[in-house]
Amino acid sequence: QLNKISHISLVPSQLDAVLESGNAKEHLLTLKAALIGGSSITKKQITKYQNSGLPIFISYGMSEAASTIAIADLNSTSAVSSERDPILGSILKHLRVSVNSDSEKPAEILLSGDSLFCGYQSDSGELITAEPPFATKDLGLLIQGQLAVVGRADRMFISGGENIYPEEIERALEQHDAIERAFVVGVSSNRWGKRPVAFIVSNSFKLDRTKLHQQLAENLAKYKVPAHIFYLKSESKAALVNGAGPLQKIKFT
Repeated sequence: QLNKISHISLVPSQLDAVLESGNAKEHLLTLKAALIGGSSITKKQITKYQNSGLPIFISYGMSEAASTIAIADLNSTSAVSSERDPILGSILKHLRVSVNSDSEKPAEILLSGDSLFCGYQSDSGELITAEPPFATKDLGLLIQGQLAVVGRADRMFISGGENIYPEEIERALEQHDAIERAFVVGVSSNRWGKRPVAFIVSNSFKLDRTKLHQQLAENLAKYKVPAHIFYLKSESKAALVNGAGPLQKIKFT
């Protein structure tokens, strides 16, 4: 029965539906932990989850590690280090995580440990071994032994010689009350190599773009502020939640 639930694992959209159902807490009085992962989570969602009073844990993981790698307890004040920083998660004891960098800048997360997979199987049935440490293609930082996942290595682009991590700009955009979701891509520029362009799902088509750019400029370096911001229809939200889907294939001439 629902009122006997002790542990549950959900993607963010499922947890949102539970919290919006009205009598969710009544059915979750015995809940000891809700593990949330599987897709990106906005700052607004994190705030909502923290205010729910439920024991919610955000997870970072992948199939190659037999799932969970790090967990952040949202009831802990150390889970989020600042308004713009990503979640800080505690690494599971049976795994070893390193970041391929000698600096404080984000770099690729490397993984080894008891639950790491042996490799991939090719179409012909051949095992393609994966020697540890496994390169995850995710970018992160290690901060006092905790892991902060910043974004994907294959999404990072260079603008005017500076590395740009689209997820940082997306988090800044999603702090705006009227913006529900954001997705940022690098668009070719003759002068800068690439410039960030944003696609947003918003509950208002009357956003003051000047004020929005001013707000972004307060939190981001000038070269990170999107050169253009385009609206998407609300039904396109699923594309952003699931890694932007077709938006990743957009090309500009």
